[in-house]
Amino acid sequence: MLDDVLSTGGTLTAICDALQEIGATLTDVVAVIKKVGGDNELAASPHSAKTLINVDVVDGEVVIVDPQGDD
Repeated sequence: MLDDVLSTGGTLTAICDALQEIGATLTDVVAVIKKVGGDNELAASPHSAKTLINVDVVDGEVVIVDPQGDD
């Protein structure tokens, strides 16, 4: 499963759950950009996402928190 932006994780969690309900096997969950700082529903689910870059929004500006993302 590939998503462009992971923010709250709600949509990605729902899509992963729905795919598994129809018999799909999820090998990897990948998000290109992850917005950190705040609740993430994906963290409480059985799915974990690999990300390419992690960012936060501080005073209206995007700040790169981790340019290597999450494995």
